[in-house]
Amino acid sequence: MPKPQNQELKRTLTPLMLWGLGVGYVISGMYFGWNLGLEKGGTLGMAIATVFIILLYVC
Repeated sequence: MPKPQNQELKRTLTPLMLWGLGVGYVISGMYFGWNLGLEKGGTLGMAIATVFIILLYVC
């Protein structure tokens, strides 16, 4: 019986790409209302809303 080979994904995300994703998330947050949600609902309110949306998306 042949031994199973370990398969790994190639790591291609560099620190510069990670930085670019972070900047993109911050900029897009201004357009999608994350800042307004944090102001009105606070951190806990945004966390609850995020978990609720995740549940709606998954189920």
